Amino acid sequence: MTASLRHLRDLHKEESPLLLKSGYGLTSKALNPSSFERQDVKLVLQVFNLHVAEALAARKGHTDFQHATATTEFIKIILRWWSIVNVKTPSKGFHHRNVYEEPVSNQTDDPNASFLSAFITWLDVWHDIGVFTQETLSALRLSAQSLLASVKYCVSELHFKYVLLGKVQTDPLESRFGQYRQMAGGQYHICVRQLCETEGRIRL
Repeated sequence: MTASLRHLRDLHKEESPLLLKSGYGLTSKALNPSSFERQDVKLVLQVFNLHVAEALAARKGHTDFQHATATTEFIKIILRWWSIVNVKTPSKGFHHRNVYEEPVSNQTDDPNASFLSAFITWLDVWHDIGVFTQETLSALRLSAQSLLASVKYCVSELHFKYVLLGKVQTDPLESRFGQYRQMAGGQYHICVRQLCETEGRIRL
């Protein structure tokens, strides 16, 4: 059994006419994004959402959802990873009451560091059964390995008490390229000439 988007579409179809929804936040746009919208984090988080995972888990005895356990687990694993790598303040986990939103610490039994290590193994298992493309696996694996190596270096060599992985990301760079695309007429693929021209206008 593997995770399937069909379970999410069935959940959305079942709940769309209802006023109260257990799969809170799941929308048709998130389930059927365009190639450009697939990079929209807000839409991604509508799919990888704890409410959605719990809604699927609550329906595991139903005929249409009897094999949805793998989908539920897949969502939860990605959510844990997302929580760990997006911690930007030391107290986030305390305020949200979520151990996966705590900074990765210098403790030998830190659960978040252990999860990142297990996450790499999990990616390889899923790749072996043909779930991930080579490109997706390489990107996720490199990210997880790099973050884990950074944590180990900061803890062992720099003697940090904890590491905020949410500070190690490419948001500023992505924001800049977003400006380039908008100033080039909303084009997704821009050439070097357009990049240089828009950078010149930004700096004026």
